[in-house]
Amino acid sequence: LEHPLRIGYLGPAGSYSHQAAVKQFGSSVSFEDMHEIAGVFTEVRRGHCHYGLAPIENSIGGGIVETMAAFMASRGEVNIYAEVLLEVHHALLANCEPREVKRIYSKPEVFSQCRQWLATQFPKVELIPTPSSSRAVQIARAESDADPKCGSAAIASPLAAQLYFMDVLFERIEDDPNNITR
Repeated sequence: LEHPLRIGYLGPAGSYSHQAAVKQFGSSVSFEDMHEIAGVFTEVRRGHCHYGLAPIENSIGGGIVETMAAFMASRGEVNIYAEVLLEVHHALLANCEPREVKRIYSKPEVFSQCRQWLATQFPKVELIPTPSSSRAVQIARAESDADPKCGSAAIASPLAAQLYFMDVLFERIEDDPNNITR
């Protein structure tokens, strides 16, 4: 029997890792959300996924510590076969007006890639780290569904806005317009 390739990635769907996985493997494979970067390595090592995709470095933020730690912990049981370069353009997503935003969710690396923009546009807003940018969108969406005046927002991809029915308040908010993740 033939089975489609199983590709592990840091999800959920709409994350930059998901976009890079689709770019590398196309749409005829099975994509598996591993929830954490370490989970990608674990599931490849166990043979539950044929390949895994994880961010290793970003042109603004440098190396992704979580990925490097997981790679080192795999003790040679996981190999690198290819690399994907993905242009990363962040957007502020919310289902409220910009002046109503009280908290913003995203991955810590995303906050560092938007540091200047956040400091000038939302200097007093609480920044809350999440395991992935698309998970941030899910959290903000759930909070805004529960209380439309809660002021929850997320920084993620415009694709995540479409997938999770959030409004794009501002596009291309990264500090460097040539932002690339490998």
